[in-house]
Amino acid sequence: MIITSDMVFDSNRKRFRLSNDFVYNELGTDLANALIDEFDTNLSTIADRTLKETSNQLYYYLRENGVKNAYGNAYDTASYLIATNQDWYYSFIDALSAQLYKFIASGKATANTGLNLEKGTKIETNILDDISKEAISIMKSAGMFHTVIRTEDIPPVEEW
Repeated sequence: MIITSDMVFDSNRKRFRLSNDFVYNELGTDLANALIDEFDTNLSTIADRTLKETSNQLYYYLRENGVKNAYGNAYDTASYLIATNQDWYYSFIDALSAQLYKFIASGKATANTGLNLEKGTKIETNILDDISKEAISIMKSAGMFHTVIRTEDIPPVEEW
């Protein structure tokens, strides 16, 4: 598995997310302070929750739009190759960065509080449909939507 300080891996969900240090050092943003508002003053978790949600958006989109066939699917293949292939790993960092910019710029980062600040209601789940065109383009150019490795050829996550 590729391990750098740029991303954090959740082995249970087989998903990467950007690290707080990457966002601060490479994107020049102190995410916790950028997102703080009167509804969510928990600086210790707001950045992590936002980075997880950003990652969830891309993995969800990949699961819904990737090729599936009798031998395997693009989602499982991408999860594996992002963790083990340097080109895919760095492409995914770029895609996550693009998605994070869109997520924050759209004002939908308030989903981390569970509230729609404009309406004063719970946020709807359609936030997952708001995917950066740049992130999609990066993922497409890397082959993440159409590359399929046979399911039995993908080792267990413990071996990545």
